[in-house]
Amino acid sequence: MFKILVADDSSQVHRIVKSILHEYFEVRPTIYCALDGAQAKKIFAENKPDIVITDLYMPLLDGFNLTIYFKTSEDAPYVIAISANPEYSENDQVSSLEKVKQLGADAIVDKSVMFDGLPQALDKYCAATSGE
Repeated sequence: MFKILVADDSSQVHRIVKSILHEYFEVRPTIYCALDGAQAKKIFAENKPDIVITDLYMPLLDGFNLTIYFKTSEDAPYVIAISANPEYSENDQVSSLEKVKQLGADAIVDKSVMFDGLPQALDKYCAATSGE
């Protein structure tokens, strides 16, 4: 059974992601939720989830730094980065989702297309792990 960590500062996003996950997996995964980056880091250390779905902009520790932390850990999970603000800012040369991809995220999903994008990212994870 899969263990999944959802890190987002919106409990509404937690509900949406849980709904998508419950519909996607035949056997319900264990889902942990964190409302900020520091809580996500703690939950990860205690539970070693297989998949982490992280927002990029959260209090205490953002998704960019979380991605670096997760991908450099001994038990690196599959990281799916989500954001409602994937566009370029004035000072950025690359979008926030491209930036997190460069930092090691395995998949990136714009929240505006999460109902289609998250299952596609999970398909990639399942394909990548089916040979293990």
